[in-house]
Amino acid sequence: MRDTGLDNTEASVAITGLDHVNIRTTELAKTQAFFTEVLDARRKLDAAGLAYEPSQAPNGGIRQLFVTELNGVTIELNHRAPTPT
Repeated sequence: MRDTGLDNTEASVAITGLDHVNIRTTELAKTQAFFTEVLDARRKLDAAGLAYEPSQAPNGGIRQLFVTELNGVTIELNHRAPTPT
């Protein structure tokens, strides 16, 4: 076991929550394909009876999908909107 400099009481503190997960990518098309095709997100969310809400950040540069899982935890997925060509 790695020496953290903490005693056993401090080292055994449990994580009781998770606020955000961020996925940064320079391969937007591949990442988007993973979440839409591989995970088939919306169809699976519908089939699982999970509530979700697509949105866009106020600045317009970020697309969002808020998913509420069965325990009431809301997961926020964000990706940059494509740049108009």
